[in-house]
Amino acid sequence: MDNQIENQVEVQPKKQKSGKGLIPVVVILVLLVLGLVGYIVYDKVFTNEIKEPDKTEIKEETVKSENLDVSSNEVVTLFNEVNNLSKNSHSDAYYGYLYKQNKLDIKDMSDDLIIAVGIYDEHENCLNNYDSCLQTTPGNEVGYFVIDGTKVQNNIKKIFGDINYNNVKINNLDCTGDYEYDNNSKLYKATAPACGYAGDGNLLETRIVKAVKNSNSIDIYVKVAFEHYILESDANGNDTSMRYVYSDLGQKNEVYKIKQTEYDFNTILEKYGDKLDTYKLHYENENGEYHFKNVTKQ
Repeated sequence: MDNQIENQVEVQPKKQKSGKGLIPVVVILVLLVLGLVGYIVYDKVFTNEIKEPDKTEIKEETVKSENLDVSSNEVVTLFNEVNNLSKNSHSDAYYGYLYKQNKLDIKDMSDDLIIAVGIYDEHENCLNNYDSCLQTTPGNEVGYFVIDGTKVQNNIKKIFGDINYNNVKINNLDCTGDYEYDNNSKLYKATAPACGYAGDGNLLETRIVKAVKNSNSIDIYVKVAFEHYILESDANGNDTSMRYVYSDLGQKNEVYKIKQTEYDFNTILEKYGDKLDTYKLHYENENGEYHFKNVTKQ
């Protein structure tokens, strides 16, 4: 009887030991199953959301930016539309307007500046063809330029896009004086007769050095030189005129000086281009047309 009790006591611990050994195995199997399920869920959900782009997507990325021919009609036209006025040294109000500050945005341009940009090429056409613009009054043979306001309005829309502005007076566009807008006739009328240029003066030299077309914009990079020329001759009548080149509109930082007869801007760019500032003109595509938005000093 005592032996049977002892045998039962010995057998019972063995059964308990065997049950405890199964627990780690079960836990490991459960963890493996959970891990497999987790991997499948991750693979199906997350990798589908963050998939690598296919070849088509990669191709689209690579063509978002391209260098344009700086002498192409598209680039030169976009640049000249806003730069021509800036080059007119006879306009104290607008000469060098693009390059007077580190940045100029269309939203910060005054009404008269916007109109001056829109009217300038029309004004230049008048200088080249007086009969198309001159208007005289009875008893007064002196003619004054008049420019169709609709043409100016169309030019502004073409250059800047749809923007708001008022038809204000333009101060000192050129030596022809101011332009005032007549609401009745819808004409811009000059307040002084046409004139010619003579004597010493200032020049603004610009050169497009790079143009980049992005997915929805064009950036034009320009080197700018501010120059002053002095017309003179020696006792024998030989031309001794001089050209002075500066890196700033205020003409304080002289870069180069040379006789007018020997002047060549290509040489200046080659030798001293690193001393001249670069400006980036930014245009954005709006309804199929590129419109000027800002200029930034680099």
